[in-house]
Amino acid sequence: MSYNDQSMKLQTNEQLKPKRMDNSTHKNFSGNKLPARKMHRLIEYLDNVGLSPEEIASRAGIDLRQVLNASSNDTFPSIYYAKIYNEMVTELQSNGKHIPWAAGLGSDAFKMMCYSMISCKTLGEALIRAQKFNQLTYPLFGQQVKLIQTEKTTAVIEYDVDEASVRRSFSPSNWSIQECVSVARSSGIEMWLGLAGWLIGRKIEPSRITIAGEKLSDSYRARMRDVFQCIIGFDSSSTSLELPAELLDFRIVHDGESLEEFLDTGPYQLWSTEDKLVSTTAAIKSLLGNSFSGGMPSFEDMASSMHMSASTLRRHLLVEGSSYQKIKDERRRDIAIELLCLSDTKISDISEQIGFSDTSSFVRSFRTWTGLTPKGYRDSV
Repeated sequence: MSYNDQSMKLQTNEQLKPKRMDNSTHKNFSGNKLPARKMHRLIEYLDNVGLSPEEIASRAGIDLRQVLNASSNDTFPSIYYAKIYNEMVTELQSNGKHIPWAAGLGSDAFKMMCYSMISCKTLGEALIRAQKFNQLTYPLFGQQVKLIQTEKTTAVIEYDVDEASVRRSFSPSNWSIQECVSVARSSGIEMWLGLAGWLIGRKIEPSRITIAGEKLSDSYRARMRDVFQCIIGFDSSSTSLELPAELLDFRIVHDGESLEEFLDTGPYQLWSTEDKLVSTTAAIKSLLGNSFSGGMPSFEDMASSMHMSASTLRRHLLVEGSSYQKIKDERRRDIAIELLCLSDTKISDISEQIGFSDTSSFVRSFRTWTGLTPKGYRDSV
């Protein structure tokens, strides 16, 4: 079914009217966004694996009609992509299937692996624990990650997917099974690069990437070069990434609470070349959590949580063109917008949750952030 056919079908289905943010109302909103064409590809993928885009989008609370009717360069909040993706994975799992792409990102197995990693002290410990977890689950899912320290200055994360675990039903009909396996491997190593960076709150710049399997299309290879920004060896004997060995001793800056948010929003964030989740700024946002009714941590407390001195954290933020106050304001804004768009939470309760002493102060700040009052923003949804 084409996009236009789906759109016409949805025009007559008045049952699918979930609350969502109208894209035209937040053009000045600087939160994480993505082009509609990426949403279109995800919807097309739902069709490809035999799922109903209407049902998946409805359960995610997303108005599919607006997504389908958007031009390819219109933008949507990245949380919409994550919600649809997570609903898709949930539905596939209920049918006894699993996702071969991106190391199973979004699946229960992926979540359990992350839960086992988050209590580790360092990146090296977390990767070793992931390797042990994958060894146990490999017979079920056919995916394996390994940490190899080849020399004092370089470490290697190696990822592999068993060809038998990659089903043709998960890919476009014009792809060969070899192409499917190659994409499964390359998207898997991309996920591991993003996850490792997220864990330590730093963008990891690999020195080399290798991708095993059949040659991919020129456009896909170009995208990989854009994502990794390093030497890429295609058609190699293994799929791996090389990184500085010193990063293995870097402390994990996240905890169970920030992991929960990551698991809710990770599907888009890890794959996005426009919005990197691995920055210090993003790590602070995750550590701040979702509720500030009890107050926000001081700058010194935040630096301690990230295992940095206050001066080092200030220097990192200066490089990223940010500040702690700016991050706190953006975090409160993003939470407020999500609650206004995807829930019926009272405006006074939202104000309290994000740490305002009174609703009028929240209303003034929200107007500064978005140009609208909270009520006006919600009414425009």
